[in-house]
Amino acid sequence: MRYGRILLNLALAVQLMATAIPTHADTATAELIRTLQAQIATLVERIENLEQSTLIPTQTYQTPRVKKEESRPASWTETLAIKGDFRYRHEAFDIGNLRERQRQRIRARVGLTGQVSDTVTAGFALASGNSDPLSTNQTLGNGASSKGVVIDLAYVKWQTSLEGMTVLAGKFKNPIYRPAGIDLLWDGDLHPEGCTQRA
Repeated sequence: MRYGRILLNLALAVQLMATAIPTHADTATAELIRTLQAQIATLVERIENLEQSTLIPTQTYQTPRVKKEESRPASWTETLAIKGDFRYRHEAFDIGNLRERQRQRIRARVGLTGQVSDTVTAGFALASGNSDPLSTNQTLGNGASSKGVVIDLAYVKWQTSLEGMTVLAGKFKNPIYRPAGIDLLWDGDLHPEGCTQRA
């Protein structure tokens, strides 16, 4: 629009010049002024059309996002996570000619895990049960006797600097591969003891 106004002012100036020319001026000058007026009018019209049809792209500015620094826990104790479960089950056995047997069983588990450092994780868990390494179930009955509680897990896991290599020590979940997750080779409840590494 700015250029259109300039040309419009120029056209007005030419018009004033035309009115200021004496009547006895030669026809060549008058013809030149009329030509200039026509050209300026054409230019004004073209500029106005351009200004109306041209879309001026608008720029949008976004405030740059400042990456927040991840707040690290002041102590590894703040990373502690607790989990547990309880199960009650009634079992009935009716096998062939054997005497029918029924029993009630419970299982209770509670555990803690914590990120001791960037590469070390520790875990500890208690569970109902006895010396059976494959079960944490306890059978109810037997004169309402007290039920045992055992250490189910107590381990440290270290992620070494070697890519993909982890070292486990203590009593931990079974790290041995079980094809299709079935228990034909290793029972899922078995928690080995000692030290192992896996890559």
